Amino acid sequence: MTDPTRYTKEPRTYSGTAIISIGCAGLSLVCLALVPFLAFVAAVAAVVSGLVARRELKANPGMTGFGLSLAGFLLGAGIVGVKFLPVIASWLMMAAYA
Repeated sequence: MTDPTRYTKEPRTYSGTAIISIGCAGLSLVCLALVPFLAFVAAVAAVVSGLVARRELKANPGMTGFGLSLAGFLLGAGIVGVKFLPVIASWLMMAAYA
């Protein structure tokens, strides 16, 4: 008889870059109203690390964290798109008409 407390498979490990991605996205959400520049940097870091994590997870199917990397990427891209692209577009328009 087998021992029911023993695992039949090894536990899967989380991708470190996926955890970094969701952490940077969370930091960006917290800093959005307080420190906008830090929020922008954290959002860009969330997007980049989310893309790196997705590539890492495709290359290593033994790891997990696809949802974390996707959430970090989407939150970071959403924050950059909603909060900072209108500011950059207005600067470019002012520079074009100056």
